[in-house]
Amino acid sequence: MLASSLKKKLAGGSNAIGIMMTFDFWPGYLEAFQKMGLDLVMIDCEHGAATLREVEELCRTARLAGIAALLRPEAADFPLIRRYADMGPAGFIIPWVETIEQLEVVRDAVFQPPRGRRGWGGPVIQAATGVDRPGIDAYEKSLMVIAQIETPLGVERCDKIASCEWVDALMMGPYDLSVNLGTVPDVNSEKQKVATRRVLEACRKAGKPCGTVSADPAIVRAWFKEGMQFALCGEVSFFVQSGLKSAIEAIRGPAGEGGIRIA
Repeated sequence: MLASSLKKKLAGGSNAIGIMMTFDFWPGYLEAFQKMGLDLVMIDCEHGAATLREVEELCRTARLAGIAALLRPEAADFPLIRRYADMGPAGFIIPWVETIEQLEVVRDAVFQPPRGRRGWGGPVIQAATGVDRPGIDAYEKSLMVIAQIETPLGVERCDKIASCEWVDALMMGPYDLSVNLGTVPDVNSEKQKVATRRVLEACRKAGKPCGTVSADPAIVRAWFKEGMQFALCGEVSFFVQSGLKSAIEAIRGPAGEGGIRIA
């Protein structure tokens, strides 16, 4: 159910690979991603323009395809996250986490009483084994909550964030972190590595997995070697563009090499 398989995989010490959906929200991708062996998909509502209907369709397709669809909301906002929770994601990736207060808002929006303040309803009830207490408990146990660290303050407070009981994992936000550290566009600077290692160590102490985002396989492999367990390896449109570019160059030849000109 939902993120159960992903959580079990990470708890067993294995690595997981995922992809971001920020600009293109076709549900059919999810079946293809599952066949390719991807473990998770992030539905990006922080930077993307997905409608609530598209979110619901993606979440439902992900459940049927057996791939964890985690949703990144615009912010740690109670009404917003509670509404998204009704759509049935496997969990949430919360951006720009800096305080326990933010995470308390998430807890209240995601979990039902007595743990939180969320009501039970929406399309997600189709994913539950029942609308009784055992069904609700099983559903909530299968959810995954990830705190994304994207600022120096988040790094500074990463030990407290990692020790939060309802947070399952931490994930770096390397691009925004590089902006906030003043090292942009270098997302692999020494300054950033120091910050990332601090977060990784906080996760080790808390016994929780740590992840990152990078379209560079070498960077992902390097962090996996250091102990990170999951990564989002790029955004769907990035792979469309890079694949199309390679195809065009293969037909025309690289620029300046006298390739075939096709009008």
